[in-house]
Order: sequence, then C-alpha cells, then structure tokens
Amino acid sequence: MIKLTRKDGECMHPGPAGLRSQELRPESLRPEPLRPDNSDCMWRLETLGLVTEGVVHDFNNVLATITGFAELILDTQTAPEGKRSRVDDFARNILLAAATGQATVRELRSFTRPSANAKEPLDLHEVLRQSLSMTRGALGGAVTFITDFQPGAAGMEGCRWQLHNVFINLFFNARDAMPRGGEITVKTSRLEGVSGLPDFAVVSVRDRGLGMTEETRSRLFEAKYSTKGGTGTGMGLANVAATVKDHGGMIMVDSAPGQGSEFRLHFPLLNSRRG
Repeated sequence: MIKLTRKDGECMHPGPAGLRSQELRPESLRPEPLRPDNSDCMWRLETLGLVTEGVVHDFNNVLATITGFAELILDTQTAPEGKRSRVDDFARNILLAAATGQATVRELRSFTRPSANAKEPLDLHEVLRQSLSMTRGALGGAVTFITDFQPGAAGMEGCRWQLHNVFINLFFNARDAMPRGGEITVKTSRLEGVSGLPDFAVVSVRDRGLGMTEETRSRLFEAKYSTKGGTGTGMGLANVAATVKDHGGMIMVDSAPGQGSEFRLHFPLLNSRRG
C-alpha cells in the first residue's frame, strides 16, 4: 500500500528517478471536447487497425493448429489400431484451438459495438491481460512484456472496450518509442486515498525508449498533436486522456530524452472511499 499526499491533501505517486513529470488531472483537461462524434469513430478505427495485425497473427496460429490436428486424425485412420487411441487427444486440441479462435473474434467484436459503452464493475487485471493478448502478435518479437499485478488493485467500474483502447494505444506508443525493440513493463499498484477520496488503482506502462523532450511532454494530450508525421492522427493520447477523465481518473507522465517514458493511470477503486 502506497500513501503519499501533498500539504494540500492531493494524492501523489512517485516516478522513476531522473524522469521529468507531467501530471494531468481530470479538471486540468482542456475544456474543448477531445472526442467529438467523428473523432470517436476515427479513434476506434485507428485502434482497430492497430490490433488487426495481431488478430490475424493469432488467428493464423489457430487455423494452423486446427489444420495440423485434422491432418493427424486423417493419418491416424490408416494407422495401426494401437495409435488410434490418440484421436481423442487430437480432437480435444482442435476444440481448444477453435475456442481460442472464438475468443479472438469476441475480443475484436468488442471494438465495433458503440452500444457497449456502459460502465460496469470489472477486473482491471483481466482487462489488461486481454489488451496484452490482443497486441502481442502485432508488436513483433523484438518487444517483450514484463508484468507485475498487485492483488487488491483490480476492482473498478469502467467500460471494457474503452479501457482496451487506452491500454492498446499505450502499448503501441511504447513500441514506437523503441525502434530496436526492448522491454515494456506493465505494473499495477494500489494508492491509498486521503479523507473523502477513494483508493486508486495505478496502472504503470513504462518503456526504455527514446523518451520525450519537455515541449513534447507538455503537449502530449493535445488533440491533433502528433510526433509521427503523416502516420499519426494526433488523437490517440488525446482520447486516452478523455477516457481516463471519463472514468474519474488522472494521468501522470514521466519522461526524459534517452531515458524512456512511464505513463501512470489512476482509476478509483470500487467501495474504497474514505470518510
């Protein structure tokens, strides 16, 4: 349990030594709407495009598994009687592969349902694992994830597909910051709130990449601001900020040139408000 407060009662959370910090609280977000109707649609399509490559990769693996075991079953039909007992094992593996494919389709379908925006009690760790599963294939073998999820930092209320979008965008941004590959660390912790405030689940996403200048960090959440030239819309992190705000949370960013970046997202935990 971490408990840090300023003199004015504000919750704080320590960042890595040597990194400069940019804090974005809900009330400090720019007043203009960051996600008008068309931007919400474009952001969802952009995120969908990011995960498509990973979904194709995973689904190809599923099809290869199904095809491979189906061929083994056919071969077993002409094999000696003693080997035909393995048919049941092959069939079970086919069913498992099919179930994995169905889960992949369900995850992808969640991005195409605008009506699924209602918040509900959910397990933050489960959402993180699903987001990691959907992006691993697309990130490539040069990027590895290190995860450390703290018990007691998972129960929150939120919209599952919006949170998927948030985490997937952060994972791809971390990948883009490491042109030669590297490690992305995803951690959760529990931050104890002060009187009148809930406890917070803190999600940390840290890369060991290029880092950001102070100017880039100060404009990070501006709509239409992008450092990716013509390949970015400038809406990814703006919508991340809007989603975190909509969930009653806040963002802190630590970064410095050559030292990587860490995004810390704070989400209020259910039934944790202190009197």
